[in-house]
Amino acid sequence: MLERLFGDEVRAGVITHPLDITDAWKNSYSCSTNHKVWAAKFTARHPNLVALEISSFKCGHDAPIYGVVEGIIEQSGTPYFCFKDLDENKPTGSIRIRVETIDYFLRRYREEVIRKRKVSQDIEAQLAAMEAQLRGEIADSATASSSELEPETQGMAAD
Repeated sequence: MLERLFGDEVRAGVITHPLDITDAWKNSYSCSTNHKVWAAKFTARHPNLVALEISSFKCGHDAPIYGVVEGIIEQSGTPYFCFKDLDENKPTGSIRIRVETIDYFLRRYREEVIRKRKVSQDIEAQLAAMEAQLRGEIADSATASSSELEPETQGMAAD
């Protein structure tokens, strides 16, 4: 899995190992920070994942990487949900609303992915049909041209 997701970058020398984060984050403040940056890189490359970041506050030792994580995820086009400063009084209500929002968004996102795939498949089918038609016309044209030349060729052989 890591080879498939990070192999091109390792071979190009962008990173030295699939777990390397120095291309995105040079400062290693803590293990937690490193894990979050690597998780963002992994999620951004994996076709079946979305990014979800939940925290109770926006400060602390991970604060400097919030922009890095967001940039990595958004650059890839991966859906990204970031919930910070959850309500301290009744967090379950706040989380429930957020989960419903995520569910709604992912359903719309899935519909859009399916729609784009169908459009792409329709275009591919139209191109294949057009190619077959053109190849048929070329073959018919070549057959017609060779049959027009045959009488002349036969007359030349008789001479």
